[in-house]
Amino acid sequence: MFHHVAQAVSGRRLFATWEEGLRLFEIMVRAGPNPVALCLMPDHLHMAHSADRRAAVGRAMRGHARWRNRCRSFEGSLWRRQLAVQFVPAGVKQRRLARYIHLNPCRAGLISDPLAWPLSTYRDALGFSLRPARSAAQDPERLHALCGP
Repeated sequence: MFHHVAQAVSGRRLFATWEEGLRLFEIMVRAGPNPVALCLMPDHLHMAHSADRRAAVGRAMRGHARWRNRCRSFEGSLWRRQLAVQFVPAGVKQRRLARYIHLNPCRAGLISDPLAWPLSTYRDALGFSLRPARSAAQDPERLHALCGP
């Protein structure tokens, strides 16, 4: 599995409204279909994927930045230049990574329950999403016991 991390330039936000956030989330899902875990935060994103999606995620990042700058009359970079991609070996480390990604909004103090964050595949993994970006986990109760409040 590959862990992709993209960060906004210091002081910039990736989205200003939930609508913009949802748009970026959907763009990232198209860049990495059926992610193991995906979470979009105000200033960064995490994606765990079975394949190295570096090129597609990079194109999605550039496209979003151009669109956002045009819509908001901004200039300059939105993303830090380097998209970090790390290979994660099979087993426990992959489960920990997915848990880390799903709990990211809780750890940042944005919410107390990962189900409350709309820009994540956590609800998809539990089978609660109307338009899932990923398939449900084989054991959603266990997943929620590990990640839930």
